[in-house]
This record gives sequence, structure tokens and C-alpha cells, in this order.
Amino acid sequence: MAARKFYARVVRVIDGDSVYLECDTGFHNTHTDNFRLLGIDAPERDPASRQALAEMLATYANGWFEVTVHKADKYGRWLVEIPMHDTSDRTINEQMIVEGFAKAYDGGVR
Repeated sequence: MAARKFYARVVRVIDGDSVYLECDTGFHNTHTDNFRLLGIDAPERDPASRQALAEMLATYANGWFEVTVHKADKYGRWLVEIPMHDTSDRTINEQMIVEGFAKAYDGGVR
């Protein structure tokens, strides 16, 4: 599946690399699901990484924002890239690595 862009809004931050998003699929339809941030791995029980992701996503203030959805991972979660809410070309995925809350991850063995 080729990457596709959708508008989404945050329902809940699960941890430092997973969120529930409500995606606008068109024609007044939405789909809410568990999404994993592409290319990163954050510790599962680290409140600091979860809080950092929540703060970055809070800049969207419960509004709709554009995300890029890629293929599903081995657990069936859709992989997503979320842009930063500023004028940079950086994604939240990359920012989590830069700030030390996550490590780069290619889907292989951790």
C-alpha cells in the first residue's frame, strides 16, 4: 500500500510511540484506531516519553491535522507520520528521537 494522507485528531496517547487517532476517511466518515509512529521505538512504560508525545500533539489543540499513513505493522497497527505543528519539515516521529524520548526503529528485532 502506498502512503496516503488523511486528516486526523488525537483521541488518546497510549505511550511514547502509539496513539489512538480518529481519521477522516471522507464523506463524513471517520475511523478510530490504534496507530504506531513510523520509524521510532519508545520505552513501553516510560511516563516521560508518553508525556513528551502528548505535549507535542497538544499543539494541535484537539483540532484536525494531516497525517501520512503507511502500511500496517506486524500487529495490525497502521504506521503513521505526524508533522510538527511549526514551519519545520520535521515530524513528531523525528522530534521524539532528537529529544531522546525514542530510538530509531526499522521494524526489525529490537
